[in-house]
Amino acid sequence: MFRDQAPSEAPAPPPSPAPRKKKGPGCFFWGCLSCLLILGIVVIAGVAVVRKTIGLIDEYTSEAPMQVPAVTYSYEQMAELDARLERFEKALERGESARLVLSADDLNAKISTMKEFREAGGRAHVQIPGDQITATLSIPLEKLLPIGRFKGRHLNGKATIRIALSAGNLTLLVDKLEANGKALPEDWMREIRKKNIGAEMTEDPEFRKTIAKVKRINVQDGKLIVER
Repeated sequence: MFRDQAPSEAPAPPPSPAPRKKKGPGCFFWGCLSCLLILGIVVIAGVAVVRKTIGLIDEYTSEAPMQVPAVTYSYEQMAELDARLERFEKALERGESARLVLSADDLNAKISTMKEFREAGGRAHVQIPGDQITATLSIPLEKLLPIGRFKGRHLNGKATIRIALSAGNLTLLVDKLEANGKALPEDWMREIRKKNIGAEMTEDPEFRKTIAKVKRINVQDGKLIVER
């Protein structure tokens, strides 16, 4: 008699390669937006100058976060914004002429989707009066500067900035800063005004690669305009 043999199992198929993670629309936009968020760090850097004196920390920071307006787009509005960002990004990749115009509401709608920023307790709102951008920021200091005396303190501030790109040079300068409703001392501001945040951003290879494809960035008539 022949012994029954168990049917041989078919060899397992090779594992499928993990799907490539698709970039979200508007990667360049996120580079620009990060400029605005870096302002929070700049403000903190100014306030950090006074961390040796408890009295000044109390003067320039607050125990509670500031109420900051939020802009939320509908599904249709966000889809339209993402489509514009994606079209511009594709034009950059192809080296085609293109023009992207973003309103303050566009910027604020994207800020509202920044999960990591929200989870850190950060709040931000931008306005574009004329040819400048103003940013209102509320950030828990202990999330960014884990120093005992900053525990439970919030940086509630406003910044006025200028952003421009010409001949491949990105300029992002802070003109005015307020913290806890008070203007920062002029000797601090003289130092802060010398700091071109845009130049530091272009040290990142990915951002530098993208910004090299852009011809011009400027703020005009209440809009942020990016051209290829």
